[in-house]
Amino acid sequence: MYDQRAKSTYSENDVKAFVYQWFAGFDHQADIGFFKKHLNPERVDMHFPDYPVQSIADFEKWYQNVVNDIQWNANSISSLKVGGDETGGFTVSIDVNWKARTYDNQTYNVNVHHDWFVVVDQNRNFIIFRHRAKTGHR
Repeated sequence: MYDQRAKSTYSENDVKAFVYQWFAGFDHQADIGFFKKHLNPERVDMHFPDYPVQSIADFEKWYQNVVNDIQWNANSISSLKVGGDETGGFTVSIDVNWKARTYDNQTYNVNVHHDWFVVVDQNRNFIIFRHRAKTGHR
C-alpha cells in the first residue's frame, strides 16, 4: 500500500502546478474569484513593482486596472524553484518574462522576479501568504 502521507500531502510538484495555473489565469484574464481563493482575506501581503497590495480590496483594484489597461499579455516562466513542505510552508522563486499590449498599443517586454511564501489552508487551497515581485531577474 502506498504511503498515506505521500498520497495526501502536497509536494513541490503540486506547488509548481499551482504557480503555472496562477500565471495562466493572468494570461487569460480569469475571473477575479480564481485569484481571490488563493489570498487570505484577513492578511494580504503582496507587492507588485510600484504597487503594494495589503487587502482583498487592493487586489481587486490592481486587477481591475490590469483588465482595463491590458488588451493581451503572456507570462513565460523561465525559472521556478520550490522549497519547503506543506507543514512549514513553501518558498517559491520564479523568473517570468511578461509581454503585454495595452489598449492604447503600448507594448511591454519585462523580466520580473517573484519570491512567494505559500501555505495551505483548511480547504486545501494554496494561499500566497507573502508575495514580492520586482523587475529584473535575479
